[in-house]
Amino acid sequence: MIRLTPPPRVYAACLASYNSGKLHGEWIDADMGEAYLSSEIGKMLDASPEPNAEEWAIHDYENMPNLGEYPNIETLALVGEGVEEHGDAFIAYAELFESRGELSLDDFYNRYCGEFDDWADFAENDLEATGTLNEIPELLRMYFDFEAYGRDMRVNGYYTEHNGFFFRTEV
Repeated sequence: MIRLTPPPRVYAACLASYNSGKLHGEWIDADMGEAYLSSEIGKMLDASPEPNAEEWAIHDYENMPNLGEYPNIETLALVGEGVEEHGDAFIAYAELFESRGELSLDDFYNRYCGEFDDWADFAENDLEATGTLNEIPELLRMYFDFEAYGRDMRVNGYYTEHNGFFFRTEV
């Protein structure tokens, strides 16, 4: 497999080394699953210059959202795999919904509405996708205010936007 962009990665650091004033850690691909992440973190700890190194933290993220210093491996793997499959859309999703503890691929699929230039573009697409726009006679469509409708969609709280990606807030 040839990658055109770097994979989502995390920098896992040994806390025993860190607390002793030494930097010891490894960059690990986050899109390879839980078992791989656990194994690589274990190898990094085994290679620590400090004896009995057991604790680790994530000190940096690349091509994925910041999930904090102490995310669980299951969440790291899920987000890494989601970013590998869906790119920036999954990053935006994770940044919006991670604090709710709801992250899953199914939840992403249920919430994700697409990437649009603005709320008016999103509103027009929504009306076309639902067939509602077809109910408006062609002569009257030019008078429809997609910008106002998009603003109402944003204000009512049923949808949210992050970095040009649009999501349902409730599913």
